[in-house]
Amino acid sequence: NIVFMGMGEPFWNYKNVISAIKILNSENGLNIAARKISVSTCGIIPGIEKFTEENLQINLAISLHAPSDALRSRLMPINKKYPLNEILHALAYYYSKTKIRITFEYILFRGMNDRDEDAEKLIKLSKRIPSKMNIIPFHAITFYSEKERILKLRPSSGKRIDEFVEILRQQNVTVFVRSSAGEDIDAACGQLAVRHERKSKRETLIQAHNINVA
Repeated sequence: NIVFMGMGEPFWNYKNVISAIKILNSENGLNIAARKISVSTCGIIPGIEKFTEENLQINLAISLHAPSDALRSRLMPINKKYPLNEILHALAYYYSKTKIRITFEYILFRGMNDRDEDAEKLIKLSKRIPSKMNIIPFHAITFYSEKERILKLRPSSGKRIDEFVEILRQQNVTVFVRSSAGEDIDAACGQLAVRHERKSKRETLIQAHNINVA
């Protein structure tokens, strides 16, 4: 499986992403089946609409992370430009053309988006379009920017993740929980950039004070 996602938004590099997909999918390329390829976006509506017209049988995933505009705008400021209702309309258009279920990606944050009421809102949202839910545990990090300190992002407990998932499944929502790997070396989902930034700050401090760490 191949997923276009991560620190770079795929639909902000549209031309190159599409070119890569076509090469990977081509019989003259790597001949990887279209249904084995996914594009994950934060919800760039023009990109979703343009992607729909490509007539490719590619999986489309949305980094959701909140069931309401108010919370999602706090977590993901891009939501102020592309709010949930408009994103859902674009996703419905994609489904109408491809008949491929949308994947909603949802990171759980303790006390912020993992409450019973959040699960109920998520159920209603998921029912608006054929979809499946990918629940992602948040990996604790030892460095936060000032903005992240204000939001107080903390991982949900394993028990709470299980309870949250069970609420969704009781309402027949298709749910997958992403397994974690690499957390012991700061290499799990969401940790690599923080580790790099922390390392860069440390190196800057050493250089500024001419510290000998040999």
